[in-house]
Amino acid sequence: MTTAAQAGPTPQPRRPRTGRGRAADRPEGLYEPNELVNETPTGFEVTVFGEDDRHRTFNFKTLPLPAWHQQLANAFARCTGPQGKLRTISSAATTFWSFRRLMATLDGMADPPATLADLTVHHLERYWFQRRAEISSAYCTTKYGRFAVFWSSCHPG
Repeated sequence: MTTAAQAGPTPQPRRPRTGRGRAADRPEGLYEPNELVNETPTGFEVTVFGEDDRHRTFNFKTLPLPAWHQQLANAFARCTGPQGKLRTISSAATTFWSFRRLMATLDGMADPPATLADLTVHHLERYWFQRRAEISSAYCTTKYGRFAVFWSSCHPG
């Protein structure tokens, strides 16, 4: 007779696979989605539910430039929501941490943009030159592409 300890660990169910061309799971029956951005006493939060059955809450109060938080949270929610391009926790986290770095750099400038509307090409060029000194040009270009997708979500057309 074997005990549970001798039988080994219980196999975990596999997470759903994600990828280009795979349709997202759809809920059955009437569906009322939750608000994508939550305003809490401590600031704005976005909870991302990845297609890999994982979830994580991203808190914008930890970012510098507080006047940006609501617009960034709304854009991040659109990018990670049902119609967004960021479909896993990993891709959402990578984008969030990239923006944390950008905002920290902007906040450290002599003339930081107080709001998203105050952001200029000059600010982004200074960020670009600083990052190119730290990482490869190809990687920096990839990050700029990610920023472009995110910025387009800040002002949906």
